[in-house]
Amino acid sequence: MRISSVIRILFAATVTFAVLWMLSTTSFVDVEGHAGEAAAAAFESGEFNANDLSLNHSQCLVHFPNLFSQIEETASFCRKIGGIYAKTFDFLYSLNKDNKHQRGGFQIHIVLKNNKLFIKEYIHDHPNINRAMLLLEHLDRIIQASPEPISDAEFVIDITDQGAGDVVGPVFSLARKHGNQRGWLIPDFGFNAWPEVGVLSYETLRNEIEDFERRVRSGKTKKVDKLFWRGAPMHFKERKESLDLANEKWADIKELKWSCMSTPNKEECKGLTDHKTIPEHCGYKYLLQTEGYSYSGRFKYLLNCNSIVVTGKLDWDQHFHHLLDAKDGSPDQNIVQNVTQQKIVRNNSWSLLRNRYLTPAANACYWRHLINQYAALMQFEPSLELRELEAGKKRLGAAGTGLAPPYESFILMRKVDWELN
Repeated sequence: MRISSVIRILFAATVTFAVLWMLSTTSFVDVEGHAGEAAAAAFESGEFNANDLSLNHSQCLVHFPNLFSQIEETASFCRKIGGIYAKTFDFLYSLNKDNKHQRGGFQIHIVLKNNKLFIKEYIHDHPNINRAMLLLEHLDRIIQASPEPISDAEFVIDITDQGAGDVVGPVFSLARKHGNQRGWLIPDFGFNAWPEVGVLSYETLRNEIEDFERRVRSGKTKKVDKLFWRGAPMHFKERKESLDLANEKWADIKELKWSCMSTPNKEECKGLTDHKTIPEHCGYKYLLQTEGYSYSGRFKYLLNCNSIVVTGKLDWDQHFHHLLDAKDGSPDQNIVQNVTQQKIVRNNSWSLLRNRYLTPAANACYWRHLINQYAALMQFEPSLELRELEAGKKRLGAAGTGLAPPYESFILMRKVDWELN
């Protein structure tokens, strides 16, 4: 059934809005299978600083008991094939040489050694390389804040929307096709910032949303009782079907044309520039979420609102998507067909997603656990020595050392090779 038809059913007749889904996960089992009343009590109390990047592993397991499932899934897959081998880097570098701007290669090669971040390769001319800079800055802060040693490790990051596909081994990705257990998933760059779309800092965005939601709770403002969406349909079926709802009285759905944002008065741009910021999204009771080429970068921001998010079937996974449960009859089911339960669903989302699993603290816990689990499967020692890109041509490396620069030098030079002056 078309998504527009489904949503019309959900929002039909005398029930203004009926069936919507969000997270409600209530089991208290850590990644080693340990459960306990103390952990459950600590989880329920919610007593942690959402912006604290320095929680130790035991604290992470208490506060985010269900966070690490995607990591364990990929780790289990890699154990079955004997671990992770350095020879995969040869294949990945060959992909970059042949087709570096397309899916299947990588854009950053990273080494962690003695709790320090080094950059071994950097594809500076990739069209989305700003994503790499955001990921590196985020990761460096998490490493610096760690109260415990992080395992030495070496891996690459694919910053493209669709991730590394079927490549097995030392590749970390922003997303993977649903059902693919091979790719190591990381929190995407937007958990740090996304300046191109106006998210100057994830923490700042969360504060802006909290300020707005506080005004709603105090009765100083009200949310619009409509289903909201803005976007460019392009060639995506789900987005085009969403526009079919534009004339419904209970919807505020419009097309955006990004090339028109700077010239809204042009004839061909009329009606295509009604952009809303993410905090302005939160001003609506109901938010429609759609995928595009891959995962929706906006999804995590919508889930930060104390609104109800409507979404179709998700074809792509991010690191937190296993927490979403839409199975009819499941004990953790979070699709409701009773309008009186909307407040319960909204509150579950606010407390369990926005205020727990999508916090900066949870992201830090996830990153460190990911690296430690990954490192345990490495069948090689991390090396700072740069790889030859051309046979017989030795690399300069940082200041002529032939080695990968540490993050603080890399961020100034924006390259991994330079001569000593």
